[in-house]
Amino acid sequence: MNILIVNLTRFGDLLQTQPLISGLTDQGHRVSLACLEQFAPAAELLADLKFIAPFPGSDLLKHLDEDWAGALSDLYSWRKELRAAFNPDLIVNLTPTLSARMLTRYLCQGEEAAGSSKEVGFMGFGVDRFGFMDNSNAWATYLQAASRTRGNSPCNLVDVFRKVCELGSVQPRYALGRFPDNVLRQLQQELACNTGQRLAEFPTQSGKNVNGYIGFQLGASDDRRRWPTAYFARLGDLFWRELGLMPILLGSKSERHLGERYAEQTNSPYLNLLGATDLPGLAAVLILTRLLVTNDTGTMHLAAGLNVPVLAIFLATAQAWDTAPYQEGALCLEPDLPDHPRPFDSPCPPGCACRTAILPETVFRFAKERLGSGVWPRASTADGPVRAWLTTRAAKEADPESFLDLLSLSGHEYAPRTFWLRSQRYFLRAHLDGRLAGGDGERFIKALPTYLISALSHLPVEFLEKLRAELDQAGAILHLLSEQGQALSINPLPVLKNRFMATWQRLQTLWDNSAYFNVLGLLWLAQTQEEGDDLGKVLALVQEYATLCRAWSASLTLPSANL
Repeated sequence: MNILIVNLTRFGDLLQTQPLISGLTDQGHRVSLACLEQFAPAAELLADLKFIAPFPGSDLLKHLDEDWAGALSDLYSWRKELRAAFNPDLIVNLTPTLSARMLTRYLCQGEEAAGSSKEVGFMGFGVDRFGFMDNSNAWATYLQAASRTRGNSPCNLVDVFRKVCELGSVQPRYALGRFPDNVLRQLQQELACNTGQRLAEFPTQSGKNVNGYIGFQLGASDDRRRWPTAYFARLGDLFWRELGLMPILLGSKSERHLGERYAEQTNSPYLNLLGATDLPGLAAVLILTRLLVTNDTGTMHLAAGLNVPVLAIFLATAQAWDTAPYQEGALCLEPDLPDHPRPFDSPCPPGCACRTAILPETVFRFAKERLGSGVWPRASTADGPVRAWLTTRAAKEADPESFLDLLSLSGHEYAPRTFWLRSQRYFLRAHLDGRLAGGDGERFIKALPTYLISALSHLPVEFLEKLRAELDQAGAILHLLSEQGQALSINPLPVLKNRFMATWQRLQTLWDNSAYFNVLGLLWLAQTQEEGDDLGKVLALVQEYATLCRAWSASLTLPSANL
């Protein structure tokens, strides 16, 4: 089958489609990719692609304002060229925006005028024939819902991509394409030359040997998610003074001002490649580094796909649980503060401690141990308020789908936040996979993972009571909704419909205002709207959510001695 993946997002999200591309290829499919034309060079780094279709999104939008008929003609020509080069049998759209959904609908349509009435199927995000949003499965609905909230996103984006395409049974692999040896040799020569020039600017240290390079990604998509440049400079001084490792500053042209700040604050040699490499060149630089220290960026995902060791810092709205590098053995650091991660729509307060909580000396201690022994150390009290997570993958026996997981190196394994993320992942996966549809939640309690059972005795009683209270309240509303729905199905009177809709809204409001279950509110809204024209399907959803709430509540009270 010819499968076209549509991903009209940023550099990092684009790279994270690699395990999906490889998984589809492993199943025997031919895979192509439609991406924004400015990221076509990044798509060249992806392995197993048969064809790349750069989409001129910005040009089309600009053209629409000037000549809408010409813009539509350009879009038609783009689709015609795509079909001539790679005629897809299935469209996989991973971009939930309305424009991407409409493009997917357009790509799925046949062309009677061209003598081809072939209708193409889709997965992911689309629209139906009436123009309403249409998600191919519950995981696609979750992907859109989870992207709107923080703290309730317990699954790595790569694994969600895999589930949207029903690839959970295919073992994931994330390996980007390699580069010709001559490219790497040329880069090594340039680095050697630049290193000599840079050392000459620091005469008191010019006799020191360069033992290797450390990559520094200074920028981030959001300034508040960026670790301070002064901290990077202090860290670079530590690497040079104690290990003889020279920092290489990485980033785009728009981030060159960060290199200027770095220059003002460092006392050691460094190489400034900000804006000086294309994407393949950036990949080649990363291959020659011993470690990348980075914010949550596309460069982080590029390094992971090249098997370069990664130490990533997650600040403000960024958190490791859903956007950690898809690489076993990476270290993710977060500030151990009550307001981290922050909601997307919540600005950081003045003087927010989030960005400055993780000190350069802490980062250096982790990195030095990893470079020396090959193993990341555990955090100590001297490291300050930090959560340290090691990316890992559960044994296939424990998780046949091999979701990426995080292991705490800082004593947060039994923290309420950790428990809540793990609990969500267990029960949301069961719900989204449809395993609760039969109303049997008991078996999910009996199969409760040991990491959830072990954590119960470490958690504050009031925390568990609050979770149970919200679940039980939701369960009571769902029970009432089921009874009202049954009555409505027998006698569809307007008064019964109004009562049913009022109860539905009551549940929606409960979940919308919940700090713990707001992702359920987004799922509930989307799924009931999708089935809104069939009361029987809505009532089946009501029963499934009721089973979810009962099982989830019971898991918070079940004594470990009874298992």
